[in-house]
Amino acid sequence: MIEKFDIETAKAAMLYISNKLGKADLIRLFKILYFAERNHLAKWGDLIVNDTYIAMKNGPVPSIIYNMFKGIRDDGFREKRYESFSNAFKIEDDGYNVIPLEFPNMDYLSKASVEAIDEAILENKGKSFVFESLKGMSKIIEIEGGRIEVK
Repeated sequence: MIEKFDIETAKAAMLYISNKLGKADLIRLFKILYFAERNHLAKWGDLIVNDTYIAMKNGPVPSIIYNMFKGIRDDGFREKRYESFSNAFKIEDDGYNVIPLEFPNMDYLSKASVEAIDEAILENKGKSFVFESLKGMSKIIEIEGGRIEVK
């Protein structure tokens, strides 16, 4: 049986990841979540947040979660039903870096989910990602939390 997307589980997962990483951009958060979901699916046969991943230039993106973050940074719709998610995060003026405003409610994350997320963080935390800007045509290179923009 396919589970439905659960806003509180998605919020807890993204808060858990963002609190563990400290300052992190959307691409890094999405990549960590993607790898955690992939590992959880391989080991346990189900996903953590049950979002639909869409293929984008910089890799897979969780569709509903991405739309909620776009609403937070005011380049998308802010839906009332996602208000608890939207109030849990702030996006810096650069439009990329996410700041958690809360700690996750761990009741929404299973032990297996936390293990999968921790593994994904450990495997990918220090990796550099090169990606196209989500807002423009410049290339962004991220190295250990620092950003270099090449136009």
